[in-house]
Amino acid sequence: MDAAPTITRVGGAEIDRIDYLGEVYTTGQESRGAYSQVPGLFLNNTARSSPNCLDWYEEGSFTPTFSFASGTTGMTLGAQTGNFTRIGNMVMFRLSGIYR
Repeated sequence: MDAAPTITRVGGAEIDRIDYLGEVYTTGQESRGAYSQVPGLFLNNTARSSPNCLDWYEEGSFTPTFSFASGTTGMTLGAQTGNFTRIGNMVMFRLSGIYR
């Protein structure tokens, strides 16, 4: 098996690592304006008691169903998509539908 993917800065030092179980680890500490890292912060999709773990990280897609409350509009629905990201008890989602 190949080595886990890494994100490196100029100069070759590893600053982030993504392992094959989907956990993301920061391995350095750096602060450049709005960009900062916390050593040892990682994501996981199972419950952990570690304060540095963003528990239950999950991404996915789905097909939403759009409908009108009553009557007809003469419009037809083309492509429709939905995406979500869950971190702990917070879910962020995006819906898209094309009407003609």
